[in-house]
Amino acid sequence: MKSGVTNRQIVFILLLTLTSYSVVDISRAMAASAGYGSWFTLLITSIIFSAVGIIVVSLANMYKGQMMHEYSCKLIGNFGGYAVSIYYVVYFSLIVVFLGLQLATILKADFFPKTPKAAILLAGIPVFCFIAYKGITALARLFEMIGMFYIVVGTTVHVIMFTQGNPNYILPLFNKADIGNYFAAIKDAIFPFLGIEILLIIPFSKENGKKSIITTALTVFAIGLFYILIVESCIMKLGMNDIVHYNSSIIVAIRDMELPFLDFMKRLDVLFLTVGFMGFFLGITIVYTAITEYLCRIFKNAKRMMIVIVLGALSFAACLILDTVEGFSDFVTSVGIYLGIGAGALIPGLLLIIAKRRKDIA
Repeated sequence: MKSGVTNRQIVFILLLTLTSYSVVDISRAMAASAGYGSWFTLLITSIIFSAVGIIVVSLANMYKGQMMHEYSCKLIGNFGGYAVSIYYVVYFSLIVVFLGLQLATILKADFFPKTPKAAILLAGIPVFCFIAYKGITALARLFEMIGMFYIVVGTTVHVIMFTQGNPNYILPLFNKADIGNYFAAIKDAIFPFLGIEILLIIPFSKENGKKSIITTALTVFAIGLFYILIVESCIMKLGMNDIVHYNSSIIVAIRDMELPFLDFMKRLDVLFLTVGFMGFFLGITIVYTAITEYLCRIFKNAKRMMIVIVLGALSFAACLILDTVEGFSDFVTSVGIYLGIGAGALIPGLLLIIAKRRKDIA
């Protein structure tokens, strides 16, 4: 079985999955927790999660043409394998509802103030589910196409923002007395790096090879550098004291930019947010795809179309219900950290150890 997902596509899958929502709020979150040392905290976190990426891809490379459900059943038995798959379904379901509500909230607040969130969700969820039905190979091609524009536009916008910002707003860059706070803030930097576990739904092939391990590690580290550019440029534009008051700090910072040499595009935020929301869209879609892949293996006799339809209906209902629950977003960003560590590091790490030991015994 050939996965049809190249190492190049893996780069864009990681980029858009990890950054799809995180870029919106990461500047505020890091400024509030790490302050002037945000860049240091993000750098350390990116190194940690580069190692996590190595664990995930190393495990996937040991079982060519299979996804996690298949080889977890081989390694820890059918009961353990199904339990692991259910864990991922619950985890991804929580994330997909969170991301769906965040997308609807941002669109309603900044673009469609008179449109109910339910209408936005009703328009988006069927599209997410349709692409999920098509599978990971077709989705990977979309990631590759949109990812190119995302990198170019995103980097250009933040480099320009960096040149227009006030350098004094990010000084001092490092204070030895605050190094304890910098390391403590790693907890707040974890959520933006969650998403590496999405690679577990990709059945790797011989074409991916060991090069995919290096590609994944370097990509995660590069995403960390991209986060640093975003955070520092937004702080330089808005100031350390003001940025903590904006939940969508990146949108506020971009709208504050001035580009007199682009008379035809005074509103640069329109271009960035169009590309950014395309990335957000794909980030949500691949989580739907992950849930679909696990459910298709848990319920082997069910048709994929029926699973997708039921998933869409349940996620829509969950969004409407949980949108009325106060503190749901805070709950996800706090509890989701621990669930994400389990999904992205602990479970793959334990399975990798078991797989290595069984290989040595064999």
